[in-house]
Amino acid sequence: MKIQDTDIYRLKYFTYGKAFTGSAEKMRYRIIREKDGDEEKLQAAVYPQPYCWEETAEDKKQIREFEFSEEGRTAMIEWLNQKLEEFI
Repeated sequence: MKIQDTDIYRLKYFTYGKAFTGSAEKMRYRIIREKDGDEEKLQAAVYPQPYCWEETAEDKKQIREFEFSEEGRTAMIEWLNQKLEEFI
């Protein structure tokens, strides 16, 4: 089961400051906008099921940042799919 473009909300959603979470196979993921001054990034994290973000140990989380743009969003989806292969 591959993560599709339509599975992830568009950039506008992330401007509201809310995290987006989902799961595929044995992997969970969390995406949020990080803002540092004028710089915005998409931060994506993957971690194993069955626990939620807050209950998962930090050493089980893999986090990566991407440019806050459509190109960054596309790169993030590609990364999520690469990570998904590791969880299967």
